[in-house]
Amino acid sequence: PEPEYALRWNTAINRAYKSLRDPLERAQLLLERYPSQKELKNQVPLDLAETYFELQELLVEPEGDRKLIQFYKTLGDLVEKSEKELDQLGAVWEKTKAKEQFLLHLQEQIGKQKYLYSMLTDIERTLGKKSNDSWN
Repeated sequence: PEPEYALRWNTAINRAYKSLRDPLERAQLLLERYPSQKELKNQVPLDLAETYFELQELLVEPEGDRKLIQFYKTLGDLVEKSEKELDQLGAVWEKTKAKEQFLLHLQEQIGKQKYLYSMLTDIERTLGKKSNDSWN
């Protein structure tokens, strides 16, 4: 029985460490633990609306692969920036007194992050790439 318990605890600890290391997962865990009273609708974040429409145009443009790859790299930069913002928000949680407002902001950031990932996936699917490593 002892090795079985040790394995279970080790698995739980590894899962927790992985979640806490990733800014998006950590933010989602925080929202699960402290659900906000207001739920935000799943919609295009305003600051990404223009980017979204630009992507839609590129996806239907014939021979636009080169532009799509460049756009993909630009989105990658936006993802990095968004991840840093999420990471910084995680550090602010303990200090903030306006918890409800903070949770709403956190929801917005998570929505933005997911939307960016979705746009990256659309480009990958369009270009038929299995991995983004070959584009860097």
